[in-house]
Amino acid sequence: MASGGKWRARASFRTQALTFLLVLLACHPGEVVSQDIRAFFLELPGQHMNDLSLDAREELLSVGRFYPAGDTGPEVVVYHARVEHERFMTVDMTFESDHTGFNLFELKAWPRSEGGSLYGVSRIAGSRWIFDQADLSFFTMEAGQLRPENVDVPERLELRDFAEPGTPDSVMGLFSSYVISVHLDPEESDLLWVLATPDGRYPDWLRGNAIRYRWNGTDFDEGEMTETRPR
Repeated sequence: MASGGKWRARASFRTQALTFLLVLLACHPGEVVSQDIRAFFLELPGQHMNDLSLDAREELLSVGRFYPAGDTGPEVVVYHARVEHERFMTVDMTFESDHTGFNLFELKAWPRSEGGSLYGVSRIAGSRWIFDQADLSFFTMEAGQLRPENVDVPERLELRDFAEPGTPDSVMGLFSSYVISVHLDPEESDLLWVLATPDGRYPDWLRGNAIRYRWNGTDFDEGEMTETRPR
């Protein structure tokens, strides 16, 4: 009996949350389950969230913080979650020490014009200015179940994608202090691949430092070069 009660307690948050969403869905078909980013977070396969358990995700949603069990050494790992609104949230993993390693997850839902949503998760991982785009994946949700979705956004970009046509490899090889990562804006519907440098300096052979993919309600438009760096 005790173990059954414990199981029900662990499952209660997820069950109540999804039940509430399903009730609202009955009143507003095609809207709520597809829009609430919390449902996506709970259902997202573990390989996209550092294998965080359901218990860990429930704790992040309820209190905003989670310490993995067994982290009692000098470099204690901690996760923080922030739900900006029903279509966007972030989760970060850092260390409660001088260790600079981190993971940053951005989860976003884009409304589809025919109903429902496209969901995306981005993860960057590394330390300070040595990090990489570790994951960029998209999904749809049908009857509470996620399935992978293919979209017209590249999974990875290289320095050449930002360079003026014809820039020699020997010239680009002299520019090495940069990172390229995805930014999912909490307010705008666009997706940005951004090239950034630690000192804010950029070579003059770059066409721009960001490629914007605009959401049109069905898919992302072809990427367009733009700027996010100060002038």
